[in-house]
Amino acid sequence: MAPVPPTPQQQQPKKSKLTPLIVGLLAALAVAVIVMLILTLTSKGGNTESEPESVSTNLAMEHTLDSIKATLPVAAEEVIRYTNDKPALFYLYDNRLHRIDGNTLDDEIIDFQEGNSKAKIDYRNGGIITAKPTKDDRYLFVHANSSGDDDHKEMLCRYDVKTGRVNILGFGNSVSENGSGYVIRGDGWEKRVDAYGNIVGDRGTGEADDDEASDEVKQSDKPRTSQPSRPRVEETPQTEVITVQPEPVKPAEPQVQQQPQQQNTGFHLEEI
Repeated sequence: MAPVPPTPQQQQPKKSKLTPLIVGLLAALAVAVIVMLILTLTSKGGNTESEPESVSTNLAMEHTLDSIKATLPVAAEEVIRYTNDKPALFYLYDNRLHRIDGNTLDDEIIDFQEGNSKAKIDYRNGGIITAKPTKDDRYLFVHANSSGDDDHKEMLCRYDVKTGRVNILGFGNSVSENGSGYVIRGDGWEKRVDAYGNIVGDRGTGEADDDEASDEVKQSDKPRTSQPSRPRVEETPQTEVITVQPEPVKPAEPQVQQQPQQQNTGFHLEEI
């Protein structure tokens, strides 16, 4: 009987020592890329949230203020709303100006005398008549019946929505809208206010009602285009030139030629 040949054994391929190292490097690289992507997205998200007027925040606050307005009395009149870093809703009701904080939902009645002691509103005789924002929405025009001036019954003031400061634009017998501004009239005088709350005209004998406020209000808050400055020409001192007028020259007198005198010759002519 012939001997059986031995079964050939398959040799296992030897694992390279470099394979685990390569796999580890690839894994580390993939983790690094993922971390960088996460950091990039996070930084972009942070910049978006830090913007003062992001679209999403404004829309959310708009819905909040809409919900607040829906709960107000029917006679309430919205004046303006702000959806920035200090969201608020201003409205008129019962001849008073109210402010609702968009974050805390607190409803407060504006006390104008806290912003200016002279801004006295007569709530027994009509209180606030109208309120509307200035053209740049920085302030509110408030036209009201006043008890702070014995000679004039109406007042126009400018309320700063951020600081609560009140600038009295004037007291008068009447206050009326003039385009986007106002006109304050008294006995023989009138004062004009533009759309930004600046006094632009004062005719007649109208007295300034609030010296400190009037000086500030007369300086315009709206942007102005600066006029190009003209080059300064330095004046050179001019020396005074004294002109001496020459004396007039008299015309020369004509010289009379003298006839030569006859010489004495020794002869004498006698008359015949």
